[in-house]
Amino acid sequence: MTDEDMDKKILELSKIPGVGVRFSKRLYDAGYKTPEDLKYATEEDLLKISGMTRERAKTILSSVKETILEEKEEEEIEKTISDMQKEISEIEESVSRGEEIKFKVVKARAELAPVILPDEEEIKKEEEEKIPETPPAPAPKKKPTIISTAGTSPEAGEKEKPTKKRPVIRGEIKKPATIKHAKAIAVCLLAVILISTVIFVYFASQNREPIIVDGNFSDWSDKIRYKETQACAVPDIQITSESVLYASNTLYFFVEVNGFMFNGANDGVDALMIFVDADADAQTGYSIASGGADYRIELIGWNLEVVKAIYYRYNGSNEQNDWNAWVNCGQVKFVVNKNVIEGRVVIEASNPRCLFYMKHTDANTDVVFQTTYVYPQSPMLHVCAKLTENRIITKGVENPIVTLEFTAKGGYISLRNISLLNFSYGTISCKFLSGSTSYFPWILSENLPQTIQVLLTPDDGISTGNSIDVNGVSVDADCPVLINHISGKFYIETAPGGIHIDGVFDDWKNITDIIDSTDENIPDSVNIVRAKTAMSESAFYIETKSAMLAGVEVPLGKLVRKTENASTNATAGNLYGFDYIRVYIDTAPSQNSKNSSAGIVNGYLIEIAGMSGRIYEKSIYRIENGDKNRIDNEINAANNASAIELMASLVLPSDAVCYFETWSVYDVGDVLIPVVPITRYYHNQNQGSFGSFWQIGSTDATISTFVTGDFNNDGWDDILAVTASASPDVILFLNNNGAGFTNARQWDFSSTDVYACAVGDFDRNGWLDAIIGTKANSGSSSDKTELRALNNTNFNFAIHDIANLDTDINSISVVDINMDGYPDFVCGCGTYSGYEVLAFINSRSGFSFTQNNLANPNKLVYCVTADTLNSHPMPEVVYGTEGNSSKELVVLQNSGSWQEKFYTGDGNKVYDVCIRDLNNDGTNDIVYCTGNKKLYVAIAIGSFSYDVSTIATFSSEPTTMAICDFDNDGYQDIIVGCNDGTLYGFE
Repeated sequence: MTDEDMDKKILELSKIPGVGVRFSKRLYDAGYKTPEDLKYATEEDLLKISGMTRERAKTILSSVKETILEEKEEEEIEKTISDMQKEISEIEESVSRGEEIKFKVVKARAELAPVILPDEEEIKKEEEEKIPETPPAPAPKKKPTIISTAGTSPEAGEKEKPTKKRPVIRGEIKKPATIKHAKAIAVCLLAVILISTVIFVYFASQNREPIIVDGNFSDWSDKIRYKETQACAVPDIQITSESVLYASNTLYFFVEVNGFMFNGANDGVDALMIFVDADADAQTGYSIASGGADYRIELIGWNLEVVKAIYYRYNGSNEQNDWNAWVNCGQVKFVVNKNVIEGRVVIEASNPRCLFYMKHTDANTDVVFQTTYVYPQSPMLHVCAKLTENRIITKGVENPIVTLEFTAKGGYISLRNISLLNFSYGTISCKFLSGSTSYFPWILSENLPQTIQVLLTPDDGISTGNSIDVNGVSVDADCPVLINHISGKFYIETAPGGIHIDGVFDDWKNITDIIDSTDENIPDSVNIVRAKTAMSESAFYIETKSAMLAGVEVPLGKLVRKTENASTNATAGNLYGFDYIRVYIDTAPSQNSKNSSAGIVNGYLIEIAGMSGRIYEKSIYRIENGDKNRIDNEINAANNASAIELMASLVLPSDAVCYFETWSVYDVGDVLIPVVPITRYYHNQNQGSFGSFWQIGSTDATISTFVTGDFNNDGWDDILAVTASASPDVILFLNNNGAGFTNARQWDFSSTDVYACAVGDFDRNGWLDAIIGTKANSGSSSDKTELRALNNTNFNFAIHDIANLDTDINSISVVDINMDGYPDFVCGCGTYSGYEVLAFINSRSGFSFTQNNLANPNKLVYCVTADTLNSHPMPEVVYGTEGNSSKELVVLQNSGSWQEKFYTGDGNKVYDVCIRDLNNDGTNDIVYCTGNKKLYVAIAIGSFSYDVSTIATFSSEPTTMAICDFDNDGYQDIIVGCNDGTLYGFE
């Protein structure tokens, strides 16, 4: 036997349901070279083959027996038809010769003839053609077309019964018939044949498939199509509409994309998967998107061609996350035309719903597009439920406890009512937050999200401090409803103190956020955007960009262009697909462990693993001398939507620091492939007190201020600090490539105290210069200049005089106010006749500036800075003043008249202020420190609107600060100098 013959036999074996490419070669090697060879095989015989399971063996043997039986039935049916045609031919010849005709009964073998439908194309053709009437013509000369009606339908059978009673058909005719009589009999026989054909075509058309998979797609014109509006970076997998129909154990599907179906752009591969939850039960089948898929339809292709089209049945028993439990059911019948595909598969389902999933992968990208579940030919209502963050319930009033967002799919939907499951604590009402309707039934338009709040008015008899449990929402609509489960606790009038792990998160609101808005190329479910710590309670809060612990539910690695199997599907292991949240706690922080969790010598690791929003595993490890061992301490965790909170039974020191790490893992073959872990290093917040600090340097007096910049052009930011009543009073600390700082240069303005400094390349020679501001000078005329410059050329500095103002220069900020490309600066002064906020415009020649007056707050201005705010192209000015009012921090808009646009204050002086985009949202925020020993942040939330909160509290007054990325990690760091001579660093 040639290799070609062997390949043909292996290919023939692979077509048997349950065999596939994987087991066809193994069956061939075991001696089963044709399907006929499997006729007498037993389950025990097949179980001897490597990798064979009993379930797969049953599927193979059952398929073989059905195939053999069908072939036998087809042979007997063909023999019956052949006998009938032979009899008709004899009648034709006898009629033509005028001979005596002998008839024999040809019995219909109903037990051997199943319902035989014509080919789809024949049905469509016969439907379009008009059936001719029977002509009163002589017997035909040609052989007529005979179509057996045996077994086609009850109606067809009833038409034959009267004919069986005719004497001429029951047996031989004793009296010879004349030619005229014979012709009449032949005409009657033709009439019976034509009538049977009409009946057959009629009933065949009544039983025709609702969708003909032929690439015409017109069958879908009157079917419900679900429209998708979400964006996608790859148009070829961006589904714009989908439809599904289930009839006679057959699932029909339709998908339309924005680009070209199975294009495989950039030498890539495109995949379409349809996950079918056959019983609408999330507790059975493969767990994906809060459903349980019992079948998976998979098509893979490129260059506008499909190279793989197989569907699978899930056989995972009690395990809902075993990708290896998919069993091959056979080929998918489909047709693709440009951007549309239609197809069908045979499945058993009681209440099916489908989720459509597409993926594109090439050498550089992996992009996924996924819909929500839809029911066949039924509008759908998708509901996103979320508990409100406020856990305190007030008696006698309506309290919002749940927010619901509704999205209709497939047409208009009538929302009839909303209720809480098993809830009996008071009166429930609803507040309509969108749309023009405020009552039920509420008519929802397709793909137009609408929002309702569920309000609770508690019973008067519930005691203060009691808790109320919410365990799910029930939605009544005129269509199937998909809604996520929610649960949590609320408290009457007052909540117990501390952190409570209940999935509500309200008790974290007074703890400062750690914002992480860096957009990594990782799954959103593991992309941290916010975190909080309560180290004294060993509690932690983590929030990601999308659903927490969603998992990689479809563990396909890089799809590869192969003609065989067409992809690298996951084939081993049970760890794939899980999302991991890890909290590393360093109980003995040092410089070695500051930049990586790998440097922790002593501490703990808390690990949470989950998928589909469910927590599957919780673990705690103790790290001692670098070794990690699992311990049995308890972990309490609760997740809700995109956040999780957890608490461990640990006692942690107050100076402990922590790292948050996220992973997403899947298996491909026998290799565990993690999505690159993202680690964030955060200091202990200690419930509002943010700071584990390290000392940079010290001086002999109060640090007035300092600025940062690369003075020696080595690529690392340095620090220029100035002091009051010290000698020297200007010091340059050079950055040692991120490994600390060296006191490199010193200057002494001995005649007076130095209060302010700022940097900029004023002469545009490529080297940073500095502007120095001093206390009002009462010395000799040569020393009365309060504004000076350090002119830097090739790291050599020369002193230049700028202006004599006869007042204290408390603050300086460099900015190009008039946007002419040359740096200017603004300064905040002490009590001055006229104005305390001044601007100096660069004349573009050396160090010559023109003075402009900006604001007159009539009190001492401690600090000033300038930068763009609220997306306005011109830089605005922000200044801070002495206390005793509610206007210590003021924002001036650069609109020609310098109007006040925002102010805040608590009666304490504002020592220093900085403008920087702290949360990387594209809009600058404001950070400032005050005389009540606090560091504040004002996060921009609108046009000249800010959300002000506390970052840290110090033991002495913070007098100056700066913001810069000192460790080159892409995140802004904060340096604060206090009046006790210490510098503090914040990452």
